[in-house]
Amino acid sequence: MERKQRNNTFTKNVANYLNFNKHKDEKDINYGKDDITMNKEVYQIELCLDGRFAATFDTANLRIKILQNTDYRPFIFNKKKNFRNENELEESVEIDKTIAYFKIKDDFSIDKLYDQDPPPFDGNNVGFSDNDENETKKSNFRWSFDISNMHKNNDKYFIFVAVSRINIEEDMKGKKKDEDIKGNDKQKKQKKDDNGKSDYEREPFRKRIFNCPNEHENILSNDETRINISSTDENITATSNTTDESKKGVEKGVAIYRIELNEKKEKENYVLSAVTCYSYEKISGICKFIEASNDDYLSKDDSSKDDSSKDDSSKDDSHNSELKRFTILNFRGIYNIEFNDDYDFLKLNEKFEYPQNIRFVLDHWLTFAEFADCTNRLLSCIYDKYFLVTRYKNSEQSLEVYDLAKMEHEIGARLVKNIVDEYIEYIFSVSRLQLCFTQVNTVKLFHIENGLEIASKKFKELEKIYLLEFIDSDKKLLIIGQGLKKGEDQKDELKVEDLEEGEDQESNKDKEDKKVLKFIIWDLYNTGEHELVELHNFPITKTNMDDIYTRLAITSGNILQIDDDGKVSSVLKKVENEINKKKLDKAAGPNIVLKNIFGKLNGKDDKNHTLYYDKNINFKQICNDREPWLPGGSKRTSYCLYYNEKGTETETLQLIVGRSTVQIWHQVNDSKNKDVLPNKGEAFLEYIWSNRIPVKQEREITSLRIEKFEYGPNYGSKSKEYDFYLKVYWFERNDSSKQEERKKMTEQEIIKEEDDEINRIEKELKQINSKDNDLNEAEKEKKRQEIINNCVKVKIREKVIRGKDAIKKSHVARHACKALEHTRKRYKSKSDADNYKYERFSNYIEHIIWRFAKYEPENFRLLDIRYNLMKSLILADCDRLIKFILFGYEETAKNKIDYRHVPSSKLWPGKKFLKDDDLDFDEREYGLKKQENNDLNERKPENDSMKQAIYYYCKKIYLYFFKREPKEPENNMELAIYYCRGRELKDAIKVAYLLEYYSRNPTNCVGWMCTVSKAIPLLFKYNYDDFARKLFIRCFAEGHLSGQDPDEIIPKGYLENYNSDIKFRALIPLVKLKSDESAKLKWYDHNWIWNKFKDLINKLKGYRNFEKSPLALRIVPFPGFTINSIKKNEKKLNLFEEFLSPLLSILIPKPRQIKQSETNKLSPFSRMILYENNGDVYDNPAIEAVINFRWQKTKYYLYFLCLRFLIFGICFMLVSLAYLDRSFIVNGNLLLVLIIVFYYLAIYLFIIEVKQIRYRGPKKYMLDLLNIVDMISIILPVTVMSMMLDSFQLSDGFGIIEESDSKLVVEISFSIFLIWIQFVSFYL
Repeated sequence: MERKQRNNTFTKNVANYLNFNKHKDEKDINYGKDDITMNKEVYQIELCLDGRFAATFDTANLRIKILQNTDYRPFIFNKKKNFRNENELEESVEIDKTIAYFKIKDDFSIDKLYDQDPPPFDGNNVGFSDNDENETKKSNFRWSFDISNMHKNNDKYFIFVAVSRINIEEDMKGKKKDEDIKGNDKQKKQKKDDNGKSDYEREPFRKRIFNCPNEHENILSNDETRINISSTDENITATSNTTDESKKGVEKGVAIYRIELNEKKEKENYVLSAVTCYSYEKISGICKFIEASNDDYLSKDDSSKDDSSKDDSSKDDSHNSELKRFTILNFRGIYNIEFNDDYDFLKLNEKFEYPQNIRFVLDHWLTFAEFADCTNRLLSCIYDKYFLVTRYKNSEQSLEVYDLAKMEHEIGARLVKNIVDEYIEYIFSVSRLQLCFTQVNTVKLFHIENGLEIASKKFKELEKIYLLEFIDSDKKLLIIGQGLKKGEDQKDELKVEDLEEGEDQESNKDKEDKKVLKFIIWDLYNTGEHELVELHNFPITKTNMDDIYTRLAITSGNILQIDDDGKVSSVLKKVENEINKKKLDKAAGPNIVLKNIFGKLNGKDDKNHTLYYDKNINFKQICNDREPWLPGGSKRTSYCLYYNEKGTETETLQLIVGRSTVQIWHQVNDSKNKDVLPNKGEAFLEYIWSNRIPVKQEREITSLRIEKFEYGPNYGSKSKEYDFYLKVYWFERNDSSKQEERKKMTEQEIIKEEDDEINRIEKELKQINSKDNDLNEAEKEKKRQEIINNCVKVKIREKVIRGKDAIKKSHVARHACKALEHTRKRYKSKSDADNYKYERFSNYIEHIIWRFAKYEPENFRLLDIRYNLMKSLILADCDRLIKFILFGYEETAKNKIDYRHVPSSKLWPGKKFLKDDDLDFDEREYGLKKQENNDLNERKPENDSMKQAIYYYCKKIYLYFFKREPKEPENNMELAIYYCRGRELKDAIKVAYLLEYYSRNPTNCVGWMCTVSKAIPLLFKYNYDDFARKLFIRCFAEGHLSGQDPDEIIPKGYLENYNSDIKFRALIPLVKLKSDESAKLKWYDHNWIWNKFKDLINKLKGYRNFEKSPLALRIVPFPGFTINSIKKNEKKLNLFEEFLSPLLSILIPKPRQIKQSETNKLSPFSRMILYENNGDVYDNPAIEAVINFRWQKTKYYLYFLCLRFLIFGICFMLVSLAYLDRSFIVNGNLLLVLIIVFYYLAIYLFIIEVKQIRYRGPKKYMLDLLNIVDMISIILPVTVMSMMLDSFQLSDGFGIIEESDSKLVVEISFSIFLIWIQFVSFYL
């Protein structure tokens, strides 16, 4: 729910209710002591959305505990070391920091508070609970609860806990069509009458406040983490207000507890202040708090480079989310709870219908006895704020995801291949960029923006997957499932021993049938591999297996578990401990002392090339290549990583550290069999990494510097994964410091300041690392960090490269793509020799990428999603590599499943699309214009040149009114067009490749066109409109979206009506969930005139004798093509402003919502209209459909504009007739009114034309003949009217005129003729 729904009117309506119940429902309650646990504990656990707080609920004893997650894992936006201390691995995995602990009664009121854990159930004290009254009653009820994030309002902290006692029979089961609903149930479920009343009561929740004692704040010790208060046996519950109903308990209902906390700033601890209970006893269901972030994570600016001077955790904000909704889900629908800004009033006010797919399942499939309870089905559909449903139709399985915060459809995904049959239960998880879906033991990943599949994997180690969650800032996926039974997995390559408990007490058959939970960590982007982990101290009994969904809480990369004793622990910390035990078993070998010599160049020593190698081997230099864009005197350092002689065959690995790259060259040489050797025995590039420093900043003083190199752990073995450790650093310009001062400086002055600071930093670092310094390693590192943090002009970047980076193919391919872009930016054609070296060097890099893309297409696709490899290839101008990645070797294939690239405009959280010098290739045009504009703004003309001054100020005014800031590319499609602009069509082949690739299967999934629809305006701007026309024709495909019937898309009203007179009709997709608020009858539905009119229309349709003409459905797959990014003003208006605002909008032209320089915020369709140079764009059915689609909202504006011009023309003609025939209108007052209205409308229409000039630009406006006619039809009548007013008198009008001026008569005639032309154009 938007905050605008919680306005002042709502608050006023409930003020009396609040004041009435203020004293009645406010109670004091103290802490209980020596409480007796009457029933065996049955625990459930839930995590809030951001993972900071957890709640446990003992459903047998009705005890609720709020815990602060001490193993909280936020999303890390920067590529830095994890903020978590490595020493934490030795700490306990238990989560025991209690914030609040209380017990509730059967009527949801609070019974008592706890300052310490009550004694556990010992089996002797057996109590009586409504939950255990009898087995039949117990099976008819179920508990659901949820916890919200912490919210801050008026310097107070709030956490909400929702608890619902679900009546399964009434709220979670459907009834067969032939089953009669008896008694009160029938009346309740048929409350809806002709006036649109719902099947529930729209009424506020009952409010009860429980004040906590304040003296506990002074007793909290320094080391105590839970509330410590002097206990008392007295429980004050205001029994005078207790009714017989509260004593008896409630059959069903929902309660929301608002827990108010005070923060102790010295320790960042929270202390309980008060608990407010809001209860409602007429409905029950699954509780769910819907949170939404106030920050746009994807817009956060980050350079994607290492920056150890800042802390990752600084970006995390505990109060950056907003509580959008509180919902209750049951068989009948999704109920919405309304609340005000202060969270002190709640009301059940609205119900949303389920999507058709899940509604069909609930109404038909879940009416059978064995499937009657829909609780588990609905729980499987909910994750975070998303509601997912599956669809199985026409032999295709598809997914539909709805955003419960907006109550609208988010994405749709089609499974390329069905996983299993229909109705098999499924699990899904959603990250910031992906949606993960699983059935049985197959996991599929989909892109959250477009619904395209990006990965699929079947885990043979598991029989069934129970839970999955994205962890480690969405870089990995944790999968929890049931391992294969002992003896079944004969072909499994992973040999893992099964867990066994109670071996002496169990038979061999029990061991064989025992279920084993297994944990798999899938490294999505680093290696693409997965690791199997088994926890020996994890509950594995069948009972716990069935309760896994209530015993585990998973959200936002945080996973907690509760055991039978109510102890909460971190699952991820347990998994990390198991993994680290394996790593500790690998001992590191000693570092080898290396010998250094000069490299060889043309048979002579090259003093710019230093070579290090083990003196015990007969190493020979295999590569002397410098970076091809540098002169021959550039310095570089080489290391021998591997050397092995086997007979006549030698294998060598040589690492080279250049100015901005680190390269590893590989050679396998044999004097006898060169033809069968890799690269015919010549050295070839195995690995390359570049620091991606901007070209203008690259010079000798900013080159890579080696801080540390270690070599030798696995020396001599075949494995090279841990062969070396290289740490380098370099200096870059600190763009965030003193930008205003730098604008006044030349580039040479800036470079000189940077060089001076670099020399100073290097001098200080050498002093720290000198042998004469007595500091230990920790003190040296501290001093070094102080120097780094004190940098002003420059910043220090660091990179660590290990042997595994050169072994793991994903690392090699990712770094090669970035290095190829880095190389292309430095390419300058000087000579044939330089061209040859550049081409040779680039070919080696391209071969690395090609090899990985060919043999591992799915891992390449994952890397492309994470690191945007396609962008690097576009900037590297690699047309042939782009062609292979998009089409492979099947250039004519129409249905490709193994695609390697997925379009996306949504970046990895914390990243930005363009960085540093990505657009520096554009200096030929954009840079010159930018510099010209800067010179115009900063340099004023001399005083002695009046002509220059006039030119300067005129141009400045022109730029103010008509200048448009160029839109920077935001996705790969836009970047490719921008990169190729100014080229002929044959030279813009990469644009054609991408358009061909994206437009292959748009009707299977419109997500393929998510970037194309945004890039269409650039096609017209840079004269590639031929591509656009072909795209429109191709994408206006016959048919419908895969997996959907046309009857589901076309509304029934269109199918039932006679359509012979309708040639074209655009349908607006309905993405919002249907609400009972929208289904309410309008005021005119009860109007007899409106009803008579509808009856007349229906009779006229029935008198038609012609047959229905069939409807042919077409799809225009351009998502977001008509959606702009203009922020709406959500300012709350008072009653006077609400009345005045529509009135002003009628009398005064609305100002533009954006500035002239913000045209990039317009929709792609609007920007396309700006850039197109002829009317050919309208001559295709796709654009006709778009115009028809938007016509419903724009027609009223044009109708009112036409009405204004009609009044304008009528006023002019009446005054003109009064001038020509003095007896036509003699009343001067009436003529004065007509003249005032005429001038007002003339000003109004003239402002509209000026806005069009600013919008379209003077040149484009004046080239359109109709625009000139529009302007003349306003200016000429105003001029003629002004001439007629010379003879106007208020007493008798134009009575003093004896004879009309012939010239003025001609002008009047011509003006009326232009007005008539305008009427005709409006009609057309």
